[in-house]
Amino acid sequence: MSFERFSTTSSRLGRATFSGAVILGACLLAGACVATKPIDGDPRCPCAPGWVCSADTLTCAPGPNLERGGHDGGAGTGGGGIGGGGTSGTAGSGVVAPTGGTGGVGAGGTSGSPPCGPLVASPPMVPIVAPPSCPCTRRPGPGNSYLCPMGANASVTQSIGPEGGLIYVLGQQSKKTNAPFGVQIPPGALTEPVLVTVTETNLDPPADFIDYSPVFHVEPDTLALFKIASMQVPWGSNPTLGDFPPEFGVYWNPVATTCGFTRVADSTTNTTVVNASLVRGGYYFVGSPKTAAQPMCLAGSGAGGAGGTVVSGG
Repeated sequence: MSFERFSTTSSRLGRATFSGAVILGACLLAGACVATKPIDGDPRCPCAPGWVCSADTLTCAPGPNLERGGHDGGAGTGGGGIGGGGTSGTAGSGVVAPTGGTGGVGAGGTSGSPPCGPLVASPPMVPIVAPPSCPCTRRPGPGNSYLCPMGANASVTQSIGPEGGLIYVLGQQSKKTNAPFGVQIPPGALTEPVLVTVTETNLDPPADFIDYSPVFHVEPDTLALFKIASMQVPWGSNPTLGDFPPEFGVYWNPVATTCGFTRVADSTTNTTVVNASLVRGGYYFVGSPKTAAQPMCLAGSGAGGAGGTVVSGG
């Protein structure tokens, strides 16, 4: 199988303007900060990248989104930070992100998004084929199709050091599109060897999205690169969807929850994969937020229910 698209993507990304390194977040308080998410051996940075010091507790807490340059708008259908526009986003915090952007206000909209919960692998249930007028889904139950293959926990682990490297996994979606999920880490992105794992999971995609791929997991969850890596995510759906919706792209969440997914701003689409930048570990999938104007269609509930496997956050 050829991976020429990786070199093409890397060349494209090289022409874009990115910071040469992820600026490590640090506490801006006068007091000490208890490092609940420390970086080993780096006393200059009490909080890991993407975490900030809480003024109330003096502990490290989840902070701005490194990849979008601003704080997410909130637990709406889509992020309300810079470049966002979720249908039910709330005001962003305005915290300055490590990459230099600023937070913003989430676009107002209707409430009623599914409650936030852990990503789960639902128990088996009888599939119901998606009607021709509706997008298929990888959530078990109504809306299933061979055109939306579910992940089966295919996983690859390898050591990648300062010299960089390519890691990829061939899962169920790859069998359909003939393209792997892969990450090309450039030289200098890591300062020491790290065991990197990529997995095409069997987790249900969040129910407030139309899913175009399984959920992929890049580990360790604390992975933070000093240079932008290029990522390709294979995708597929039934052919009745027409044009791509405006918010179609790769979505990322640093933890295993159904809310908090935000779009990677430079997502670029072709017929079989979506290319995007990667600087952090976490959970990735190709999708588009559902909207109130979208036709009512059968869709898997995505609820774990009794027997659902819950994935703990990183």
